Amino acid sequence: MSNSTYDVVHIKRESQHTNADIVIDHVGRIWHSPGSHTMMDFRDHHILHYVVEGKGTFTCEGKSYSLNAGDVYLFPKNTKVSYQADSRNPWSLFYVGFFGVHDDEYVRMLGLSAENIAIYNIHSDTIPAYYQNMLAAAHAEGTMMTTLVGWFYLIIGELLKCGNIHEKPVEPIDLFHEVVNFMETNISQPVRIAKIASMFHISQSQLYRIFMQVCKQSPQQFYEKIRINHACTLIYQSNLTYKEISRLCGYDYESHFYKSFMKLMGITPAEYRKQRIAAFDE
Repeated sequence: MSNSTYDVVHIKRESQHTNADIVIDHVGRIWHSPGSHTMMDFRDHHILHYVVEGKGTFTCEGKSYSLNAGDVYLFPKNTKVSYQADSRNPWSLFYVGFFGVHDDEYVRMLGLSAENIAIYNIHSDTIPAYYQNMLAAAHAEGTMMTTLVGWFYLIIGELLKCGNIHEKPVEPIDLFHEVVNFMETNISQPVRIAKIASMFHISQSQLYRIFMQVCKQSPQQFYEKIRINHACTLIYQSNLTYKEISRLCGYDYESHFYKSFMKLMGITPAEYRKQRIAAFDE
């Protein structure tokens, strides 16, 4: 941390900023030393970062994100975070802290939140130039807040123009296997597909396309098959009740389990157990 280099300007807060749409709290550039680690928590403003070069890891509310040059990420207000530069290729960052009456609206506009903090693979020459111009303006004597906010709006506008801002470039087959492994190892938990997409830092639509590409099924269809296959094993190899089996397969309600089982197997769990026992006795 001590070997990292900072160029940051903190903007004095004025009474007229209280009801402003957006107010800039600070703007800066940092060159992290290899492996440097920083912990921060519970600030009253958002901080939007752009990774200029290198790579590192950002952790927000217990979730870690691997970030590289060209990625954008948010330090949401009122959260606890930490970040660590790569030991071999440490990152350097531009960042801007902001607050205001409509600060959360701009965050939502970008599709960001405490659960989804990153925009991947921007690689824009314009965005770091806007950050640099904002930093230069902040250093200049007599610069008005409206000038700094103007540069902020240009950054937001450029991010919105980039398109597909939620989508992280991934190898479909690799991600498919990672998600399937997660589904199988957490089968007793009623995990929603939206939560799975968030955990792997991709959009639901990207997850859907990957599953359709690899297995010609939606993530929900594939997940249901995993759960019902597991249920079949438990029905055949144990004396558990159907209520217990439904719970172990991640269903909140036994009725939902029955409905899914009937849809995929064409018979009830009781009929399946009866058939398997009869086949074993032959």
